[in-house]
Amino acid sequence: MSPATVTVGVNPHDLAISPDGKSVYVADSATQGRIAQFIRNTATGALTAMSTASTAAGEYTEDVVVSPDGNNVYATNEVTSNISEYSRNAETGALTAQSRRPSRQKRFPKASP
Repeated sequence: MSPATVTVGVNPHDLAISPDGKSVYVADSATQGRIAQFIRNTATGALTAMSTASTAAGEYTEDVVVSPDGNNVYATNEVTSNISEYSRNAETGALTAQSRRPSRQKRFPKASP
């Protein structure tokens, strides 16, 4: 018997489950990064894509996390070196983009010749 699967995008990289267990978010690190959004059946664990199946993020979205209070979701974007911020609807789990903030990540300096 094979496990059930759901389609999440080109290159799923990371996932996060909301504190209430009702929502699952998957970072898709394809060139134009996206966050796939799913409703999770808390009794069976089955996933169903939300009516808006995904929302835009930055380039090469690597990681996704839900805040402890469940009100926000954050995703890191490797190429654009920023963090996508979303507000989360507590009833539906749907995400609304808020902004992208620089990650302030320092790149390693080039080696001297």
